[in-house]
Amino acid sequence: MITAVVIGRENALLSRTLCQMLEKFGGACFLSPDCIVDCCAITPEFLIFNTDFIRELTCVYSVLLLAGQEAHSAAARDCLFDCVISDGTQSTFGGSPVLSVGMRQDCDISIASMENNTYSISVQKPLRTLDGEEILPCEFCVECGQSRTPQAVLYAFTLLLLSGKADMQTLKMKL
Repeated sequence: MITAVVIGRENALLSRTLCQMLEKFGGACFLSPDCIVDCCAITPEFLIFNTDFIRELTCVYSVLLLAGQEAHSAAARDCLFDCVISDGTQSTFGGSPVLSVGMRQDCDISIASMENNTYSISVQKPLRTLDGEEILPCEFCVECGQSRTPQAVLYAFTLLLLSGKADMQTLKMKL
């Protein structure tokens, strides 16, 4: 199971959207301090946790999603994540590797173009999945069944890429 921590109660809708998008890739469960939404009947592949602050972290695979927040105010200093996904340009977070996502060419993962509900998403530099597999720079065609924000598409795509669920043969994905 991959635990994705989304910081900020203002990002509750983003968290629920991620849960809906990831549900068909092995199940997803959304948790917040005041809400639990189960989107599967089996042990989910993804746990999306929305909170303002994380004090302790003991899960096997963990990803911190920073959607406009500063990391230093979001998590205790001793929390070590397998990866931090940021829509900013922050280059460090303790000892955790940081991936930047966005619309800019200098982001690690960026949207090269979008038309209707189809996105061309570029992986700009080599990166590793949470299991340690290397992913070389490439470009994916990502289709969404319904209208989603570019931010939600980027976060869902990046979580699927890190989890090893992206089809590296066809470079296509349907969210």
